[in-house]
Formats: sequence, structure tokens, C-alpha cells
Amino acid sequence: MNKWIKAFRFRTLPLSFACIIVGISLSLFFDKIDISVSLLVLSTTLFLQILSNLANDYGDFVKNTDNQDRVGEERSLQSGQIKAPQMKRMIFVFVFLSLSSGILLLLSSFGTPSLHFYLFLALGIAAIVAAIKYTMGKNPYGYKAMGDFFVFLFFGPVAIIGTFYLITHQFNPSILFPATAMGFFSVAVLNINNMRDIDSDKKANKITIPVLWGIQNARIYHFTLILLSFILLSIFVILNFKNYFQGLFLLSIPIHLKILTFVASKNNRLFDPLLKKTAISIMITAVLFSIGLMI
Repeated sequence: MNKWIKAFRFRTLPLSFACIIVGISLSLFFDKIDISVSLLVLSTTLFLQILSNLANDYGDFVKNTDNQDRVGEERSLQSGQIKAPQMKRMIFVFVFLSLSSGILLLLSSFGTPSLHFYLFLALGIAAIVAAIKYTMGKNPYGYKAMGDFFVFLFFGPVAIIGTFYLITHQFNPSILFPATAMGFFSVAVLNINNMRDIDSDKKANKITIPVLWGIQNARIYHFTLILLSFILLSIFVILNFKNYFQGLFLLSIPIHLKILTFVASKNNRLFDPLLKKTAISIMITAVLFSIGLMI
């Protein structure tokens, strides 16, 4: 069982849950809440994230991207703890779990199937396909510098606007600001990963933003993502100001600055510990932002 817990990569979950927490807190801020829908959004997100991690492990192993040149933590297939057929079967298990949880979520939100039900079902299937196609298949988009776009899309607007709508059955244009901010934050985590792996990715012909732009431009890109995220959260607060507690998220700035200092001054091969630290710092920002909305 321990080998599968390692393969699930639970350290990636804070980022996924951070996006959903923001979506739930936004619905509370606008006076709507549904506990069952909120819990099902969290469970569906959990299954999708694990599915993505397993598919990423499998895809990179098959393409020999996970090799002796890789800097980060040794993957499950790379280490030999799990065999490729076992991983493939587990991927199918989490496709089933993601789809089942997603359908329960839609039934809980919309009741009997309707146009909205089928639109969100299509979106859910697209999320499953995106989780798999990041590194798996003949033309994985993660190997064509498209990972940033899809991470932004599904961890930002889709996660937050989707959660908000499933709970409230409404759309408020101002939530585009925190939705975009969380998308940028999520891309920043991916960018840390890709800066760390730039050398091994080049050898494996995996095109990422750092490979495409170079390490120094990738650092600037990273700073820009974090800066824009805080600006967008601040714009939302200004547009929907009720009390000064809404600025609580600004207390997390020193944590981000410490990480940014490391990104600016250290060799990218030392970035592996920053993955967890960046994800946790974003989780802290999201929690503080959410608390500020609910006070």
C-alpha cells in the first residue's frame, strides 16, 4: 500500500484543494452554500488530481523522460516499485472514481439531468482527458509547452467558477479575478517543476516554457505569475469591499518573497524542495483569502 500512497503524490493535493476552497468561500461570500455539493467537489478534485499524477508518472516513464538525469524525487515506475501494467490498471480505476464522483456531484447540484447537467458532464470528461493527455499518448500536450495553459484553465477558471456555479447556480463576473489569480498561482507551481527539470527535459525532447524561453526568462515569468496573482486578488477585494479582514491574504506575501529570493539566486537543480513550499504557500494564501471573505 505504501508504494501506491507514494505514487498518488499527496503533496500535490494542497494546490488542488486551495482552488476549491476559494470557490466554496466565494459562494459563502455571496450568501450561498451547499455542504453536500462542496464535499463532492472536493472528492472529485481528489480523484482527478491522483489520476493526473498516475498518468504523469506513466507517460514520462514510457517516454523515458524519468531517467537517471531527473533531479526530483524518484517516481514509482522509474524506481521499479510499480510495474507499468499495474499503473495502467490503477489509472482506469481513478478514471472510474473521477467520473462516478463527478456524476454524483452533478446530480446533487442539479437534480435530474438537464442542459446544465450535460454541459458540466462534458466539462468533467474534458478534465479527465486533460489529466491523462498531459504526458500520455502519442501527442501529449505537456511535451509541447501547453501544460501551463491547461493547468491555468483547469486549476483556475474551471475549478473556481465551476465550484461557484455548482453551489450557487449563478455567475458573478467579479469572481474572474480570484479564478484567474489561482490559475496563475497553479502555473507557478508547474513552472518551478519545469525549471528544475529543464536539463533532463531538453534531453528527452520535452518542450516546456523554461526549455522554450530559457531559465532566466522562466524566472521572470515566475515572478510575474506571483505578482499578478496578488494584484488580481486585491482587485476583487477592492470591488467587493466589506471589511479589512478581506486583506488577510496579504500576510502571506513574506512567505512568497522568501521563495522568490531562492528562485532568483539559486541553481535551478536545487528547486525540488520549492515545489512543496510553493504549493503550501499558495494554500496559505488561499486559506487566508477565504477566511477574509467569511469573517
